[in-house]
Amino acid sequence: MVSIEDSFTNSTCKGSASAVTTIRHPKITPFLQTPVSVLVANEYLNKIQFVELMNSAVPWNADRRNTPLGILAKSIVLSTFYETRSPLYHVASRFEQADTQFLFGPGAQPQHFDDDALAACLDAIYEAGPNTLFSGLTLSTYTQYDLDLSRLHSDTSNLVMYGEYESCEEEDHEGVQITYGHSKANRPDKKQLGVGSIVNRDGIPLVSQALDGNKADCEWNQEAIRVLRDVLGDKLSKAVYIADCKLITMPNIHLLCQESAPVQFISRCPDAFYGKLTDRLIEQAYQEGAVWSEPLAVGEKETYTRYRIQEFTKRVEMHDLRFLVVETSSNQKLMDACIEREREEFEQAVKRLTAQSYACEKDAQTAYHTFQEKQKKQLWKLNAVVASTHKVVYKRGRRAANQPPQVDRTDTTWHIQSAGMERHEENITKKTRQTMTFVLVTNVPAATLGSKEILFTYKGQSVVEVQFHLLKTPCLASQVFLKKPERIEALMMLLHVALLVRALMQYQARQRVKEMKDVPRVGLNKQRYTNPTASSLLVLLRDYSILFDGQNRYHSHCTSFQEERLGVLLYLLDVDEDRLFIY
Repeated sequence: MVSIEDSFTNSTCKGSASAVTTIRHPKITPFLQTPVSVLVANEYLNKIQFVELMNSAVPWNADRRNTPLGILAKSIVLSTFYETRSPLYHVASRFEQADTQFLFGPGAQPQHFDDDALAACLDAIYEAGPNTLFSGLTLSTYTQYDLDLSRLHSDTSNLVMYGEYESCEEEDHEGVQITYGHSKANRPDKKQLGVGSIVNRDGIPLVSQALDGNKADCEWNQEAIRVLRDVLGDKLSKAVYIADCKLITMPNIHLLCQESAPVQFISRCPDAFYGKLTDRLIEQAYQEGAVWSEPLAVGEKETYTRYRIQEFTKRVEMHDLRFLVVETSSNQKLMDACIEREREEFEQAVKRLTAQSYACEKDAQTAYHTFQEKQKKQLWKLNAVVASTHKVVYKRGRRAANQPPQVDRTDTTWHIQSAGMERHEENITKKTRQTMTFVLVTNVPAATLGSKEILFTYKGQSVVEVQFHLLKTPCLASQVFLKKPERIEALMMLLHVALLVRALMQYQARQRVKEMKDVPRVGLNKQRYTNPTASSLLVLLRDYSILFDGQNRYHSHCTSFQEERLGVLLYLLDVDEDRLFIY
Protein backbone atom coordinates (compact mmCIF):
# COMPACT_ATOMS: atom_id res chain seq x y z
CA MET A 1 0.00 0.00 0.00
CA VAL A 2 1.42 3.39 -1.00
CA SER A 3 0.75 6.83 0.49
CA ILE A 4 1.75 10.35 -0.42
CA GLU A 5 4.40 11.84 1.89
CA ASP A 6 6.96 14.60 1.65
CA SER A 7 9.78 12.31 2.71
CA PHE A 8 10.80 8.68 2.33
CA THR A 9 9.77 6.63 5.40
CA ASN A 10 8.81 3.07 6.14
CA SER A 11 6.46 1.91 8.87
CA THR A 12 4.50 -1.15 9.77
CA CYS A 13 0.77 -0.78 10.39
CA LYS A 14 -0.07 -2.40 13.71
CA GLY A 15 -3.07 -4.65 13.44
CA SER A 16 -2.85 -4.80 9.67
CA ALA A 17 -1.98 -7.84 7.67
CA SER A 18 0.42 -5.97 5.41
CA ALA A 19 3.25 -3.53 5.74
CA VAL A 20 2.58 0.06 4.82
CA THR A 21 5.18 1.71 2.62
CA THR A 22 5.10 5.49 2.63
CA ILE A 23 6.81 7.21 -0.31
CA ARG A 24 6.78 10.56 -1.97
CA HIS A 25 4.82 10.54 -5.20
CA PRO A 26 4.87 13.90 -6.99
CA LYS A 27 2.27 15.27 -9.36
CA ILE A 28 -0.51 12.74 -9.17
CA THR A 29 -2.88 14.64 -11.36
CA PRO A 30 -5.50 14.06 -12.34
CA PHE A 31 -6.60 11.42 -9.82
CA LEU A 32 -9.78 9.86 -8.51
CA GLN A 33 -10.49 10.12 -4.78
CA THR A 34 -12.77 7.63 -3.02
CA PRO A 35 -13.55 7.87 0.73
CA VAL A 36 -12.52 4.76 2.65
CA SER A 37 -15.93 4.78 4.37
CA VAL A 38 -17.54 4.22 0.96
CA LEU A 39 -15.01 1.52 0.05
CA VAL A 40 -15.65 -0.34 3.32
CA ALA A 41 -19.41 -0.15 2.82
CA ASN A 42 -18.86 -1.50 -0.70
CA GLU A 43 -16.96 -4.48 0.73
CA TYR A 44 -19.87 -5.30 3.03
CA LEU A 45 -22.39 -5.05 0.19
CA ASN A 46 -20.22 -7.44 -1.77
CA LYS A 47 -20.05 -9.86 1.17
CA ILE A 48 -23.85 -10.07 1.47
CA GLN A 49 -24.12 -10.33 -2.35
CA PHE A 50 -26.44 -7.35 -2.53
CA VAL A 51 -26.08 -6.78 -6.27
CA GLU A 52 -26.60 -10.44 -7.14
CA LEU A 53 -29.67 -10.78 -4.92
CA MET A 54 -31.25 -7.61 -6.34
CA ASN A 55 -30.57 -8.64 -9.93
CA SER A 56 -32.12 -12.07 -9.38
CA ALA A 57 -35.18 -10.86 -7.46
CA VAL A 58 -36.20 -7.73 -9.41
CA PRO A 59 -37.32 -7.91 -13.06
CA TRP A 60 -35.35 -5.40 -15.12
CA ASN A 61 -35.53 -4.31 -18.74
CA ALA A 62 -31.88 -4.57 -19.77
CA ASP A 63 -32.69 -3.20 -23.21
CA ARG A 64 -33.97 0.04 -21.73
CA ARG A 65 -31.17 0.48 -19.22
CA ASN A 66 -27.72 -0.89 -19.89
CA THR A 67 -26.71 -0.64 -16.24
CA PRO A 68 -27.89 -3.63 -14.12
CA LEU A 69 -30.51 -2.80 -11.51
CA GLY A 70 -28.35 -4.11 -8.68
CA ILE A 71 -25.60 -1.64 -9.60
CA LEU A 72 -28.06 1.28 -9.67
CA ALA A 73 -29.46 0.27 -6.28
CA LYS A 74 -25.93 -0.06 -4.93
CA SER A 75 -25.10 3.49 -6.00
CA ILE A 76 -27.99 4.82 -3.91
CA VAL A 77 -26.89 2.82 -0.88
CA LEU A 78 -23.24 3.89 -1.19
CA SER A 79 -24.20 7.54 -1.60
CA THR A 80 -25.41 7.47 2.03
CA PHE A 81 -21.88 6.82 3.27
CA TYR A 82 -20.86 10.34 2.43
CA GLU A 83 -21.49 12.93 5.13
CA THR A 84 -24.79 14.02 3.59
CA ARG A 85 -27.23 12.38 1.19
CA SER A 86 -28.03 14.00 -2.13
CA PRO A 87 -31.18 13.97 -4.28
CA LEU A 88 -31.25 11.38 -7.06
CA TYR A 89 -30.19 13.94 -9.64
CA HIS A 90 -26.98 14.60 -7.67
CA VAL A 91 -25.93 10.96 -7.19
CA ALA A 92 -24.08 10.94 -10.51
CA SER A 93 -22.09 14.05 -9.56
CA ARG A 94 -21.30 12.51 -6.18
CA PHE A 95 -19.36 9.74 -7.93
CA GLU A 96 -17.57 12.00 -10.42
CA GLN A 97 -14.47 12.05 -8.24
CA ALA A 98 -14.80 8.42 -7.11
CA ASP A 99 -13.29 5.32 -8.64
CA THR A 100 -16.54 3.99 -10.06
CA GLN A 101 -14.92 1.05 -11.83
CA PHE A 102 -13.51 -0.19 -8.55
CA LEU A 103 -16.88 0.26 -6.79
CA PHE A 104 -19.23 -0.97 -9.51
CA GLY A 105 -17.15 -2.98 -11.94
CA PRO A 106 -15.42 -2.42 -15.31
CA GLY A 107 -17.04 0.13 -17.56
CA ALA A 108 -19.03 1.86 -14.81
CA GLN A 109 -19.19 5.63 -15.28
CA PRO A 110 -20.76 8.36 -13.11
CA GLN A 111 -23.18 9.34 -15.88
CA HIS A 112 -24.76 5.88 -15.64
CA PHE A 113 -26.33 6.98 -12.34
CA ASP A 114 -28.51 9.78 -13.67
CA ASP A 115 -31.84 10.54 -12.06
CA ASP A 116 -33.88 8.86 -14.80
CA ALA A 117 -32.02 5.57 -14.33
CA LEU A 118 -32.32 5.73 -10.54
CA ALA A 119 -36.02 6.60 -10.73
CA ALA A 120 -36.61 3.59 -12.99
CA CYS A 121 -34.67 1.49 -10.48
CA LEU A 122 -36.94 2.63 -7.64
CA ASP A 123 -40.05 1.91 -9.72
CA ALA A 124 -38.82 -1.63 -10.40
CA ILE A 125 -38.05 -2.21 -6.71
CA TYR A 126 -41.53 -1.06 -5.75
CA GLU A 127 -43.15 -3.38 -8.27
CA ALA A 128 -41.13 -6.31 -6.91
CA GLY A 129 -42.15 -5.53 -3.30
CA PRO A 130 -39.65 -3.62 -1.10
CA ASN A 131 -40.61 -5.43 2.11
CA THR A 132 -40.21 -8.86 0.54
CA LEU A 133 -36.86 -7.88 -0.97
CA PHE A 134 -35.51 -6.59 2.31
CA SER A 135 -36.65 -9.61 4.33
CA GLY A 136 -35.03 -11.94 1.80
CA LEU A 137 -31.77 -9.97 1.95
CA THR A 138 -31.66 -9.87 5.75
CA LEU A 139 -32.53 -13.55 6.13
CA SER A 140 -29.65 -14.41 3.79
CA THR A 141 -27.37 -12.11 5.80
CA TYR A 142 -28.41 -13.68 9.10
CA THR A 143 -27.61 -17.12 7.71
CA GLN A 144 -24.26 -16.02 6.27
CA TYR A 145 -23.08 -14.35 9.51
CA ASP A 146 -24.79 -16.89 11.81
CA LEU A 147 -26.49 -14.06 13.69
CA ASP A 148 -28.47 -14.44 16.90
CA LEU A 149 -32.26 -14.68 16.47
CA SER A 150 -33.18 -15.38 20.09
CA ARG A 151 -34.17 -11.76 20.86
CA LEU A 152 -36.18 -9.65 18.41
CA HIS A 153 -36.78 -6.02 19.35
CA SER A 154 -39.61 -4.19 17.60
CA ASP A 155 -40.64 -0.55 17.53
CA THR A 156 -41.98 2.20 15.27
CA SER A 157 -41.06 5.79 14.57
CA ASN A 158 -42.03 8.43 12.05
CA LEU A 159 -40.29 10.84 9.73
CA VAL A 160 -41.45 14.42 9.32
CA MET A 161 -42.16 15.09 5.65
CA TYR A 162 -41.98 18.47 3.95
CA GLY A 163 -43.63 19.51 0.70
CA GLU A 164 -46.51 18.18 -1.35
CA TYR A 165 -47.18 14.52 -2.07
CA GLU A 166 -49.70 12.61 -4.12
CA SER A 167 -53.00 12.45 -2.29
CA CYS A 168 -53.71 9.17 -0.61
CA GLU A 169 -57.40 9.75 -1.33
CA GLU A 170 -56.96 9.28 -5.05
CA GLU A 171 -58.38 6.03 -6.40
CA ASP A 172 -55.18 5.11 -8.25
CA HIS A 173 -52.93 5.88 -5.28
CA GLU A 174 -50.37 3.22 -4.51
CA GLY A 175 -47.64 2.93 -1.94
CA VAL A 176 -47.57 4.22 1.59
CA GLN A 177 -49.81 7.05 2.73
CA ILE A 178 -47.93 10.20 3.64
CA THR A 179 -50.44 11.89 5.86
CA TYR A 180 -51.09 13.40 9.27
CA GLY A 181 -50.96 11.22 12.34
CA HIS A 182 -49.74 11.01 15.91
CA SER A 183 -46.33 12.68 15.69
CA LYS A 184 -43.58 11.26 17.90
CA ALA A 185 -41.45 14.21 16.79
CA ASN A 186 -44.04 16.65 18.17
CA ARG A 187 -44.83 18.06 14.72
CA PRO A 188 -48.59 17.56 14.31
CA ASP A 189 -48.57 20.36 11.73
CA LYS A 190 -46.59 18.24 9.25
CA LYS A 191 -47.39 15.12 7.28
CA GLN A 192 -45.31 12.11 8.17
CA LEU A 193 -44.10 8.71 7.06
CA GLY A 194 -44.13 5.80 9.49
CA VAL A 195 -41.26 3.35 9.93
CA GLY A 196 -41.46 -0.06 11.59
CA SER A 197 -38.38 -2.12 12.38
CA ILE A 198 -37.40 -5.40 14.05
CA VAL A 199 -33.76 -5.94 15.03
CA ASN A 200 -31.89 -8.59 16.98
CA ARG A 201 -30.06 -7.98 20.26
CA ASP A 202 -27.05 -6.66 18.30
CA GLY A 203 -29.19 -4.06 16.51
CA ILE A 204 -29.04 -5.79 13.12
CA PRO A 205 -32.31 -5.28 11.17
CA LEU A 206 -34.37 -8.31 10.25
CA VAL A 207 -37.58 -6.55 9.19
CA SER A 208 -37.87 -2.88 8.26
CA GLN A 209 -40.86 -1.35 6.54
CA ALA A 210 -42.19 2.02 5.50
CA LEU A 211 -45.64 2.55 7.03
CA ASP A 212 -48.59 4.87 6.55
CA GLY A 213 -48.18 8.10 8.47
CA ASN A 214 -51.25 7.33 10.60
CA LYS A 215 -50.49 3.65 11.19
CA ALA A 216 -51.22 2.71 14.82
CA ASP A 217 -48.51 0.83 16.70
CA CYS A 218 -50.92 -1.95 17.70
CA GLU A 219 -51.70 -2.56 14.00
CA TRP A 220 -48.00 -2.62 13.12
CA ASN A 221 -47.37 -5.25 15.81
CA GLN A 222 -50.04 -7.49 14.31
CA GLU A 223 -48.45 -7.18 10.88
CA ALA A 224 -44.95 -7.66 12.31
CA ILE A 225 -45.92 -10.93 14.00
CA ARG A 226 -47.40 -12.27 10.77
CA VAL A 227 -44.27 -11.20 8.83
CA LEU A 228 -42.02 -12.94 11.36
CA ARG A 229 -44.03 -16.13 11.04
CA ASP A 230 -43.60 -16.01 7.26
CA VAL A 231 -39.88 -15.13 7.37
CA LEU A 232 -38.68 -17.33 10.23
CA GLY A 233 -41.18 -20.18 10.21
CA ASP A 234 -40.37 -22.69 12.97
CA LYS A 235 -37.38 -20.60 14.12
CA LEU A 236 -39.79 -18.06 15.59
CA SER A 237 -40.78 -20.50 18.35
CA LYS A 238 -37.28 -20.16 19.83
CA ALA A 239 -37.26 -16.36 19.71
CA VAL A 240 -38.64 -13.76 22.10
CA TYR A 241 -40.49 -10.77 20.63
CA ILE A 242 -39.93 -7.54 22.58
CA ALA A 243 -42.03 -4.43 21.99
CA ASP A 244 -43.39 -1.41 23.85
CA CYS A 245 -46.75 -1.17 25.60
CA LYS A 246 -48.71 -0.66 22.35
CA LEU A 247 -48.29 -4.39 21.76
CA ILE A 248 -50.55 -5.25 24.70
CA THR A 249 -54.12 -5.34 23.45
CA MET A 250 -56.48 -8.27 23.78
CA PRO A 251 -56.49 -9.00 20.01
CA ASN A 252 -52.67 -9.06 20.05
CA ILE A 253 -52.60 -11.25 23.17
CA HIS A 254 -54.85 -13.77 21.39
CA LEU A 255 -52.59 -13.62 18.33
CA LEU A 256 -49.41 -14.15 20.35
CA CYS A 257 -50.82 -16.92 22.52
CA GLN A 258 -52.65 -18.97 19.90
CA GLU A 259 -52.01 -22.67 20.48
CA SER A 260 -51.13 -23.48 16.87
CA ALA A 261 -48.25 -20.98 16.63
CA PRO A 262 -47.50 -19.23 19.92
CA VAL A 263 -44.98 -16.38 20.01
CA GLN A 264 -43.01 -15.64 23.18
CA PHE A 265 -43.14 -11.95 24.01
CA ILE A 266 -42.07 -9.36 26.59
CA SER A 267 -43.66 -5.94 26.84
CA ARG A 268 -44.59 -3.18 29.21
CA CYS A 269 -48.15 -3.43 30.47
CA PRO A 270 -50.16 -0.28 29.69
CA ASP A 271 -52.08 1.41 32.51
CA ALA A 272 -55.52 0.89 30.96
CA PHE A 273 -55.10 -2.82 30.11
CA TYR A 274 -57.70 -5.24 31.45
CA GLY A 275 -59.50 -2.87 33.78
CA LYS A 276 -56.37 -1.02 35.00
CA LEU A 277 -54.69 -4.24 36.05
CA THR A 278 -51.39 -2.38 36.38
CA ASP A 279 -52.69 -0.20 39.24
CA ARG A 280 -54.02 -3.22 41.09
CA LEU A 281 -50.73 -5.11 40.72
CA ILE A 282 -48.68 -2.17 41.99
CA GLU A 283 -51.01 -1.75 44.96
CA GLN A 284 -50.70 -5.47 45.72
CA ALA A 285 -46.92 -5.30 45.46
CA TYR A 286 -46.73 -2.63 48.17
CA GLN A 287 -49.04 -4.32 50.64
CA GLU A 288 -47.64 -5.20 54.02
CA GLY A 289 -45.75 -8.47 53.92
CA ALA A 290 -45.05 -8.36 50.18
CA VAL A 291 -41.73 -9.92 49.24
CA TRP A 292 -39.44 -8.14 46.77
CA SER A 293 -36.37 -9.57 45.13
CA GLU A 294 -32.91 -8.48 46.19
CA PRO A 295 -31.78 -5.26 44.44
CA LEU A 296 -30.50 -5.94 40.94
CA ALA A 297 -28.17 -3.88 38.77
CA VAL A 298 -26.44 -4.17 35.41
CA GLY A 299 -23.11 -3.32 37.06
CA GLU A 300 -21.40 -2.89 40.40
CA LYS A 301 -21.01 0.91 40.46
CA GLU A 302 -23.15 2.74 43.00
CA THR A 303 -24.38 5.10 40.28
CA TYR A 304 -25.95 2.25 38.30
CA THR A 305 -29.70 1.88 38.42
CA ARG A 306 -31.00 -0.59 40.98
CA TYR A 307 -34.14 -2.68 40.45
CA ARG A 308 -36.47 -4.65 42.71
CA ILE A 309 -38.93 -7.13 41.22
CA GLN A 310 -42.09 -8.78 42.44
CA GLU A 311 -43.75 -11.32 40.17
CA PHE A 312 -47.41 -12.33 39.84
CA THR A 313 -49.23 -14.80 37.63
CA LYS A 314 -52.66 -13.74 36.42
CA ARG A 315 -55.16 -15.34 34.08
CA VAL A 316 -56.28 -12.87 31.43
CA GLU A 317 -59.34 -14.35 29.78
CA MET A 318 -58.02 -17.74 28.65
CA HIS A 319 -54.28 -16.96 28.90
CA ASP A 320 -51.95 -17.38 31.88
CA LEU A 321 -49.48 -14.49 31.88
CA ARG A 322 -46.57 -13.45 34.09
CA PHE A 323 -46.57 -9.88 35.43
CA LEU A 324 -43.42 -8.32 36.86
CA VAL A 325 -43.81 -5.24 39.08
CA VAL A 326 -40.45 -3.47 38.76
CA GLU A 327 -39.25 -0.70 41.08
CA THR A 328 -36.37 1.34 39.72
CA SER A 329 -34.05 3.83 41.42
CA SER A 330 -33.35 5.69 38.20
CA ASN A 331 -36.23 8.11 38.73
CA GLN A 332 -35.44 9.04 42.35
CA LYS A 333 -33.74 12.30 41.34
CA LEU A 334 -36.63 13.04 39.00
CA MET A 335 -39.07 12.48 41.86
CA ASP A 336 -37.07 14.70 44.23
CA ALA A 337 -37.03 17.47 41.63
CA CYS A 338 -40.78 17.08 41.15
CA ILE A 339 -41.40 17.47 44.91
CA GLU A 340 -39.23 20.60 45.07
CA ARG A 341 -40.86 22.12 41.99
CA GLU A 342 -44.35 21.59 43.39
CA ARG A 343 -43.24 23.09 46.73
CA GLU A 344 -42.27 26.32 45.00
CA GLU A 345 -45.52 26.42 43.03
CA PHE A 346 -47.54 25.66 46.16
CA GLU A 347 -45.86 28.49 48.10
CA GLN A 348 -46.89 30.97 45.43
CA ALA A 349 -50.47 29.66 45.50
CA VAL A 350 -50.59 30.01 49.30
CA LYS A 351 -49.32 33.60 49.08
CA ARG A 352 -52.10 34.47 46.65
CA LEU A 353 -54.69 32.75 48.84
CA THR A 354 -53.66 34.43 52.11
CA ALA A 355 -53.48 37.86 50.46
CA GLN A 356 -57.19 37.76 49.65
CA SER A 357 -59.78 39.29 51.98
CA TYR A 358 -63.47 38.44 52.20
CA ALA A 359 -66.54 40.35 53.32
CA CYS A 360 -67.95 37.52 55.39
CA GLU A 361 -66.80 34.38 57.12
CA LYS A 362 -68.80 32.17 54.77
CA ASP A 363 -66.93 33.45 51.69
CA ALA A 364 -63.58 32.84 53.38
CA GLN A 365 -64.60 29.33 54.42
CA THR A 366 -65.78 28.60 50.87
CA ALA A 367 -62.48 29.79 49.39
CA TYR A 368 -60.49 27.70 51.87
CA HIS A 369 -62.63 24.64 51.15
CA THR A 370 -62.09 25.08 47.40
CA PHE A 371 -58.32 25.31 47.95
CA GLN A 372 -58.38 22.17 50.10
CA GLU A 373 -60.19 20.27 47.35
CA LYS A 374 -57.39 21.14 44.95
CA GLN A 375 -54.86 19.90 47.51
CA LYS A 376 -56.17 16.35 47.38
CA LYS A 377 -53.85 15.38 44.49
CA GLN A 378 -50.97 17.73 45.30
CA LEU A 379 -47.73 16.78 47.02
CA TRP A 380 -48.07 19.54 49.62
CA LYS A 381 -50.91 20.61 51.88
CA LEU A 382 -51.77 23.77 53.79
CA ASN A 383 -52.71 24.08 57.43
CA ALA A 384 -54.73 27.26 57.92
CA VAL A 385 -57.58 28.87 59.83
CA VAL A 386 -60.13 31.47 58.88
CA ALA A 387 -59.57 34.60 60.95
CA SER A 388 -61.17 38.01 61.14
CA THR A 389 -59.65 41.46 61.18
CA HIS A 390 -61.40 44.46 62.68
CA LYS A 391 -60.69 47.95 61.40
CA VAL A 392 -62.04 51.05 63.14
CA VAL A 393 -63.23 53.81 60.81
CA TYR A 394 -63.42 57.31 62.29
CA LYS A 395 -65.80 60.11 61.28
CA ARG A 396 -64.48 62.59 58.82
CA GLY A 397 -64.38 66.34 59.45
CA ARG A 398 -62.62 68.93 61.62
CA ARG A 399 -62.50 68.23 65.34
CA ALA A 400 -62.40 70.75 68.17
CA ALA A 401 -59.18 71.22 70.03
CA ASN A 402 -58.32 68.39 72.42
CA GLN A 403 -61.37 66.42 71.24
CA PRO A 404 -60.73 62.69 70.58
CA PRO A 405 -61.74 61.26 67.19
CA GLN A 406 -65.29 59.96 67.00
CA VAL A 407 -65.81 56.36 65.84
CA ASP A 408 -67.95 56.11 62.77
CA ARG A 409 -67.99 52.28 62.46
CA THR A 410 -65.97 49.12 62.78
CA ASP A 411 -65.32 47.15 59.53
CA THR A 412 -64.74 43.41 59.83
CA THR A 413 -62.97 41.46 57.07
CA TRP A 414 -62.11 37.81 56.89
CA HIS A 415 -59.03 36.11 55.54
CA ILE A 416 -57.25 32.76 55.50
CA GLN A 417 -54.37 32.68 57.93
CA SER A 418 -51.62 30.16 57.19
CA ALA A 419 -50.39 27.91 59.96
CA GLY A 420 -47.69 26.40 57.77
CA MET A 421 -47.46 23.90 54.88
CA GLU A 422 -46.29 20.31 54.98
CA ARG A 423 -45.64 17.35 52.71
CA HIS A 424 -48.68 15.33 51.69
CA GLU A 425 -47.05 12.01 52.42
CA GLU A 426 -49.88 9.87 51.10
CA ASN A 427 -49.82 11.63 47.71
CA ILE A 428 -46.02 11.61 47.62
CA THR A 429 -46.02 7.87 48.22
CA LYS A 430 -48.57 7.33 45.47
CA LYS A 431 -46.70 9.62 43.06
CA THR A 432 -43.39 7.93 43.88
CA ARG A 433 -44.82 4.52 43.10
CA GLN A 434 -46.20 5.78 39.77
CA THR A 435 -42.87 7.39 38.87
CA MET A 436 -40.51 4.66 40.01
CA THR A 437 -42.58 1.55 39.27
CA PHE A 438 -43.68 -0.11 36.04
CA VAL A 439 -45.14 -3.48 35.11
CA LEU A 440 -43.83 -5.94 32.52
CA VAL A 441 -45.96 -8.71 31.02
CA THR A 442 -44.75 -11.88 29.32
CA ASN A 443 -45.78 -15.39 28.35
CA VAL A 444 -42.20 -16.72 28.50
CA PRO A 445 -42.08 -19.63 30.98
CA ALA A 446 -40.16 -18.97 34.19
CA ALA A 447 -38.05 -22.05 33.45
CA THR A 448 -36.86 -20.36 30.25
CA LEU A 449 -36.25 -16.83 31.58
CA GLY A 450 -36.32 -15.77 35.21
CA SER A 451 -37.51 -12.38 36.42
CA LYS A 452 -34.04 -10.81 36.16
CA GLU A 453 -33.55 -12.08 32.60
CA ILE A 454 -37.01 -10.80 31.60
CA LEU A 455 -36.18 -7.32 32.91
CA PHE A 456 -32.75 -7.06 31.30
CA THR A 457 -34.09 -8.45 28.02
CA TYR A 458 -36.70 -5.71 27.95
CA LYS A 459 -34.08 -3.07 28.80
CA GLY A 460 -32.30 -4.04 25.57
CA GLN A 461 -35.12 -2.37 23.64
CA SER A 462 -32.88 0.66 23.09
CA VAL A 463 -31.07 -1.14 20.22
CA VAL A 464 -33.98 -0.51 17.86
CA GLU A 465 -34.19 3.15 18.94
CA VAL A 466 -30.55 3.57 17.91
CA GLN A 467 -31.48 2.45 14.40
CA PHE A 468 -34.21 5.10 14.20
CA HIS A 469 -31.73 7.72 15.38
CA LEU A 470 -29.33 6.77 12.60
CA LEU A 471 -32.15 6.73 10.05
CA LYS A 472 -32.96 10.37 10.84
CA THR A 473 -29.39 11.60 10.33
CA PRO A 474 -28.54 13.90 7.36
CA CYS A 475 -26.84 11.08 5.45
CA LEU A 476 -30.02 9.00 5.44
CA ALA A 477 -33.66 10.05 5.79
CA SER A 478 -33.59 13.47 7.44
CA GLN A 479 -34.77 14.74 4.05
CA VAL A 480 -36.64 12.88 1.33
CA PHE A 481 -36.38 14.46 -2.10
CA LEU A 482 -39.15 12.43 -3.76
CA LYS A 483 -42.87 13.04 -4.21
CA LYS A 484 -44.22 9.71 -5.41
CA PRO A 485 -45.10 7.48 -2.43
CA GLU A 486 -44.14 4.40 -4.43
CA ARG A 487 -40.60 5.65 -4.99
CA ILE A 488 -40.35 6.81 -1.39
CA GLU A 489 -41.24 3.31 -0.21
CA ALA A 490 -38.56 1.81 -2.50
CA LEU A 491 -36.01 4.39 -1.35
CA MET A 492 -36.74 3.58 2.29
CA MET A 493 -35.92 -0.06 1.56
CA LEU A 494 -32.49 0.98 0.23
CA LEU A 495 -31.91 3.27 3.22
CA HIS A 496 -32.65 0.31 5.47
CA VAL A 497 -30.01 -1.64 3.55
CA ALA A 498 -27.59 1.17 4.42
CA LEU A 499 -28.60 0.74 8.08
CA LEU A 500 -28.03 -3.01 7.74
CA VAL A 501 -24.48 -2.36 6.53
CA ARG A 502 -23.82 0.03 9.42
CA ALA A 503 -25.14 -2.53 11.91
CA LEU A 504 -22.93 -5.26 10.43
CA MET A 505 -19.89 -2.98 10.66
CA GLN A 506 -20.62 -2.29 14.31
CA TYR A 507 -21.26 -5.96 15.07
CA GLN A 508 -18.04 -7.08 13.38
CA ALA A 509 -15.92 -4.44 15.13
CA ARG A 510 -17.30 -5.32 18.55
CA GLN A 511 -16.67 -9.02 17.96
CA ARG A 512 -13.04 -8.28 17.10
CA VAL A 513 -12.61 -6.02 20.15
CA LYS A 514 -13.86 -8.84 22.41
CA GLU A 515 -11.10 -11.07 21.02
CA MET A 516 -8.34 -8.53 21.73
CA LYS A 517 -6.37 -8.70 24.98
CA ASP A 518 -5.20 -5.09 24.67
CA VAL A 519 -7.75 -2.71 23.16
CA PRO A 520 -5.93 -0.21 20.90
CA ARG A 521 -6.06 3.55 21.47
CA VAL A 522 -7.51 4.44 18.09
CA GLY A 523 -10.74 6.06 19.26
CA LEU A 524 -11.47 9.77 19.24
CA ASN A 525 -8.81 11.67 21.21
CA LYS A 526 -6.72 8.47 21.12
CA GLN A 527 -8.96 6.75 23.67
CA ARG A 528 -9.21 2.97 23.93
CA TYR A 529 -11.77 1.82 21.38
CA THR A 530 -13.68 -0.49 23.72
CA ASN A 531 -17.17 -0.01 22.34
CA PRO A 532 -17.18 0.73 18.59
CA THR A 533 -20.38 2.21 17.17
CA ALA A 534 -21.42 2.58 13.56
CA SER A 535 -21.35 6.36 13.83
CA SER A 536 -17.87 6.54 15.37
CA LEU A 537 -16.47 4.04 12.85
CA LEU A 538 -17.68 6.18 9.95
CA VAL A 539 -16.40 9.37 11.57
CA LEU A 540 -12.94 7.84 11.93
CA LEU A 541 -12.95 6.38 8.41
CA ARG A 542 -13.89 9.69 6.81
CA ASP A 543 -10.38 10.95 7.55
CA TYR A 544 -9.09 8.65 4.82
CA SER A 545 -9.38 8.45 1.05
CA ILE A 546 -7.87 6.25 -1.64
CA LEU A 547 -6.38 8.03 -4.65
CA PHE A 548 -6.11 6.47 -8.11
CA ASP A 549 -4.02 8.01 -10.88
CA GLY A 550 -5.02 5.51 -13.57
CA GLN A 551 -2.28 3.03 -12.73
CA ASN A 552 -1.60 3.01 -8.99
CA ARG A 553 -3.65 3.48 -5.83
CA TYR A 554 -2.50 5.56 -2.86
CA HIS A 555 -3.87 6.52 0.51
CA SER A 556 -4.12 10.21 1.34
CA HIS A 557 -3.14 10.34 5.01
CA CYS A 558 0.37 11.04 6.20
CA THR A 559 1.13 10.57 9.91
CA SER A 560 2.28 7.27 11.40
CA PHE A 561 -0.61 7.34 13.92
CA GLN A 562 -3.14 7.77 11.12
CA GLU A 563 -1.63 4.80 9.31
CA GLU A 564 -1.76 2.71 12.46
CA ARG A 565 -5.36 3.77 13.15
CA LEU A 566 -6.48 2.87 9.61
CA GLY A 567 -4.86 -0.54 9.86
CA VAL A 568 -6.59 -1.27 13.17
CA LEU A 569 -9.96 -0.03 11.92
CA LEU A 570 -9.79 -2.25 8.84
CA TYR A 571 -8.78 -5.18 11.04
CA LEU A 572 -11.76 -4.57 13.34
CA LEU A 573 -14.06 -4.38 10.33
CA ASP A 574 -12.59 -7.57 8.80
CA VAL A 575 -11.72 -5.76 5.59
CA ASP A 576 -8.62 -6.95 3.75
CA GLU A 577 -6.43 -3.87 3.43
CA ASP A 578 -4.93 -5.08 0.16
CA ARG A 579 -8.41 -5.28 -1.35
CA LEU A 580 -8.60 -1.49 -1.31
CA PHE A 581 -5.55 -1.23 -3.53
CA ILE A 582 -6.11 -3.86 -6.21
CA TYR A 583 -8.76 -4.62 -8.80
